[in-house]
Amino acid sequence: MEVKEIVGIDFSKEKFDAHCRQKGAYMVFANTKEGFKQFRKWLMKLWGKDLDGILIVMEYTGIYTYPFEEYLHKEKLLFTKKPGYEIKRSLGIARGKSDKADAKRIAEYGWEKRDKLAPLPIEDKDVLRLKHLINLRDKLVRDKAGYLARIQEQLSFLNLSSNDDLIKVQKGIILAFEKQIEKAEEAIQKTIKSNSAIAKSYKLLTSIKGIGPVIATYTIAYTGNFTKFKNARQFACYSGIAPFGYESGSSIKGKTKVNHLAFKKMKSLLFLGASSAIQFSPEMKAYYERRLAIGKDEMSTLNIVRNKLVYRMFAVVKRQSVYQKDWIFTLSKKVE
Repeated sequence: MEVKEIVGIDFSKEKFDAHCRQKGAYMVFANTKEGFKQFRKWLMKLWGKDLDGILIVMEYTGIYTYPFEEYLHKEKLLFTKKPGYEIKRSLGIARGKSDKADAKRIAEYGWEKRDKLAPLPIEDKDVLRLKHLINLRDKLVRDKAGYLARIQEQLSFLNLSSNDDLIKVQKGIILAFEKQIEKAEEAIQKTIKSNSAIAKSYKLLTSIKGIGPVIATYTIAYTGNFTKFKNARQFACYSGIAPFGYESGSSIKGKTKVNHLAFKKMKSLLFLGASSAIQFSPEMKAYYERRLAIGKDEMSTLNIVRNKLVYRMFAVVKRQSVYQKDWIFTLSKKVE
C-alpha cells in the first residue's frame, strides 16, 4: 500500500487529538461514536471521499481505543498501533509535552516508518475476550496476595490473634477473591472451548512438558492465536528472552544477553515453564544438567530452555500435531 498520509492520534479516556502529517492539520475529537463520525468527516474534508492510502497510527492505551478501532474497521479505515516507548525512542530527545505535541510526534514517527508499518487486521473477539479475562484474573490474584501480605504484617507487628475482627474481615475478603478467581478461570476455559481454533491451539500447547494452562492461555491471547508473530524468534524478542550479541570493534566484547525491553509477565511465566520442564521433561533435564556439568551459567541455560519452549509452541501449532518426545527438534538448535 502506498501511504499518502499519516494521521497521528494521541488517545485519552474522553478525547483524542489527531494530526495529519502531510496536511499539517490538527483537531480534537470526543472519544464517542459522534466524535468518530466527526473525525471521518474531517478526513474527507482534507482528502475528499477517497481515503485510500491514509494510515492512522496510535499508541497502545488499553481499552480506551477499542470502540474507535471497531469503528475504523467498519468504515474500512486502516490503522496500526505501536508501543509508546518505541515512538519516543525513535524520535530522540523531545522537550515539553502536550496531547497536541504527542499527536504530531506520532504522525512524524508514522511517516518516517511508513514503509514498514502494516495495518492491523480485525482482532478475533474470543481472543480479545481471553485477554481481558486473564488480565482480570491477574488483578484478582494480585489483590488477594496484597491482603495475605497485610494479614501477615498485622499478625507480626500488631500482636493480633487470628480471631481478631481486623483479621477475620480480611480473611472474608480473601475468600471472596478466591471464589471470583475460580469464576474467572471457569470463564477462561469456557471461552477456550467455545472457539474451535483456540481450543485446538490450547490442546497442542499443553501437550508440551513445561507449558501449562496459564502459559498456553497467555500465549494464545498475546499472539492473537499465532497470527501476530511470523515466527518463534519474533515472539521470543517480544517476551524478552531472545539473546542478542553485545560487541563493537575490538574494545567491546560483552556477553550475549537479553534486552530489558520485554513483556515482563510472559517472560516470568516462561521462566516458570522452563523450571517445570527441567523437572518433568527427560530431554530438557538432560540438556540442562549437561550444560551445567561443563561449567555453563545456570541462568543462561534456563533462558535457552525458555527459548526451546517458545520454538516448540510455534512448531506444534504450525504442524497442527501434539508434541512428541521422539521428534528430532531441529528448530531449538538455533538457540543453543
